[in-house]
Amino acid sequence: MIILDMGGWKLEVFRMACYVTFPLAAMFLFSRPELFKERVIEARKRFHPPPNPERDDLIQQLKDRERLRREAEALEQMSHFQTKQKDSHAT
Repeated sequence: MIILDMGGWKLEVFRMACYVTFPLAAMFLFSRPELFKERVIEARKRFHPPPNPERDDLIQQLKDRERLRREAEALEQMSHFQTKQKDSHAT
């Protein structure tokens, strides 16, 4: 009869070493300050550009115009609804 050993204690020691080494190696590789400076800060500059007063004023004007349009639309819908209610109560 042949007894197959699944690897024994040597395999378990190797697996445990891998379980401990892999996260430490990943932390060492990906949490270096120079990598942070190169990638994260540059990406932040790309996605969040420095303030530009002209652009900010234009965005605010667009927001105000859209808000006024929505308010006018809501008032029109409310007045239309009120006239419908008055007509239904009158009959």
